[in-house]
Amino acid sequence: MSFFKDNADKINIGMHGEELVRSFLKKNKYNFMQVDIIAEKGDKIYLIEVKCQEKFKDPDSHGLPEYQIKKRIRLAEKTGMIPVLWIYDLEDKAFYMQDMRVLMEGEKSFSKTGKRILFPIESFIRLEAHHD
Repeated sequence: MSFFKDNADKINIGMHGEELVRSFLKKNKYNFMQVDIIAEKGDKIYLIEVKCQEKFKDPDSHGLPEYQIKKRIRLAEKTGMIPVLWIYDLEDKAFYMQDMRVLMEGEKSFSKTGKRILFPIESFIRLEAHHD
């Protein structure tokens, strides 16, 4: 069993509460975003956006909508956090991660729809994913 399966009812209640708060914030004109993980290691705090996906092809790449990247970088600049895009690649069964500011300074392209900024796979640090 996994944590999520073992706690499905509590998770659903929590998600309902989050939806109520998002609705309130939107109605009251708050600027907000969903943050996947905030992690601390040593004296650094990381704002992590997590994606679980296959690579975009030609060239192999991963990406996010531009507005998501810009919002996270802006929040990181205000708070001193490090904005990280962390991907679990379904094909490679590996993690790819990188500071979003580094990604934005390097080579990039756009998806066919123009909605996502794509970063070449070589722009990421590859980490082996260990499954417990």
